[in-house]
Amino acid sequence: ALASCSRFINSSGPVLLDPTVSSLIISEPSSASIQDCLLSCWSRRCAAVSLLRASRVCQLLFVEDASRTAGPPGRHAWRSLGSEAGAEVWKAVDIDSVIDSRRLNITKEFSNSSSGRNGSIQQLTVELTGCYRIEARGAAGGSNSFAGTAGGSGASMSGRFNLTAGVRLSILVGQAGGPAVNVDCGGGGGGGSFVFVGGAGGHLLVAAGGGGGASYSQSGANGSSMLIDATGRRTAVGL
Repeated sequence: ALASCSRFINSSGPVLLDPTVSSLIISEPSSASIQDCLLSCWSRRCAAVSLLRASRVCQLLFVEDASRTAGPPGRHAWRSLGSEAGAEVWKAVDIDSVIDSRRLNITKEFSNSSSGRNGSIQQLTVELTGCYRIEARGAAGGSNSFAGTAGGSGASMSGRFNLTAGVRLSILVGQAGGPAVNVDCGGGGGGGSFVFVGGAGGHLLVAAGGGGGASYSQSGANGSSMLIDATGRRTAVGL
């Protein structure tokens, strides 16, 4: 019991988990003391325990590894261990690093679906409620190799958004501008990349403009970018 106790520290409040963590709470009745709870937690490799002294119920909190694959249905939810009155809460000394290493961290990347003027709207349905980082990059403009001028770079913009499970995102990835076919022609402009909620006409989240095509006399301008908040206000613009 002494070995198990050294692996835990007393918590000043409840242990809170958000839906990015796959977790499970198991109750064990008839626990005589917090030492019994800690020993059970240590032997079963749980992350935290809570003892309800009035009912002598020990609650064990398990954090599952969802860093590569989401946990089973129902495991990604808001959880609070030890929020009841009179609860005594202990947590593993390394609980923060364990949670961070096991938190859902799946990245999905979308590329342009075709070339030139053609392309399609790609879609993604949000599986879990949580905060997501969305990054968009515009395509580069075409260069003019005959004149030695370069196409402009596409803009890059990112933001964090609270999204609810079931929300459908539409993604448009810009195509790169084509090169000039002779010295007197300009390169094609790069396409912008956009992410918005729902179908056509939905709420825009991120916009990243494409770079301008190069002309005979000068290189193309860099694209601009935009971030939209929940009220529809433009909150940032950059190159």
